[in-house]
Amino acid sequence: MNAKQNARRIASARLRAFRASPTAPAYPAHSLFTAQTAYQRARTVFFYAPLPLEIDPYALAYTAENAGKHVALPRVSGNDLHFHAVTYACTTRPSVSCFTTLCPRTRGIREPDAHSPRLYPPHPSPNTPAQRTLALPLLIVVPALAFSTNGARLGRGGGHYDRFLARIAATIPAGSYYTLGLCFDCQIMAVIPQEAHDQSVHAVLTETRLISCATARAPAPPFSL
Repeated sequence: MNAKQNARRIASARLRAFRASPTAPAYPAHSLFTAQTAYQRARTVFFYAPLPLEIDPYALAYTAENAGKHVALPRVSGNDLHFHAVTYACTTRPSVSCFTTLCPRTRGIREPDAHSPRLYPPHPSPNTPAQRTLALPLLIVVPALAFSTNGARLGRGGGHYDRFLARIAATIPAGSYYTLGLCFDCQIMAVIPQEAHDQSVHAVLTETRLISCATARAPAPPFSL
């Protein structure tokens, strides 16, 4: 077992034990999320479709849409992530079933329909009806098995978010986007093994605190437009 595999084993065990507790919160505090400058200034927010045990971000997505922000969720396309616009269509408690144009796909996770408006990456045919201009600044909410306090991220081994974040860094000006890891306190690890291709985040938000993570891999942008 290599260092990453061992870290995933430890992180998974911690998360399972934490979520088994009847007092474990399901969501981060809305006030912590909405108080972030990156959220307040963002015109677009990319959320994620949660796997079992991960923080459910749909209530935050509902809040963002009600605040007038563009909201998008990822769709797996080969080895890449494509983010498509979604719209909330319920008057009840926010849940995945309340977002339009979603359909079950990989591992039962609901993803945007391929024909829904795509925000990123740009469509190869720019005049396609399915393409929509990405409004900046952009806030990207990132999932993980674990994060470290310096922004290192431990994924599940597929590399989708590493490839996606690397592409973002290569195509969007540094001051126009911000990456925010979302996890529980139990998912914060002192050290996470990283390889050259691994991408870090600018900050991590847990149910109790915000951890700023300016590092050489993810220098904190000014995010002031």
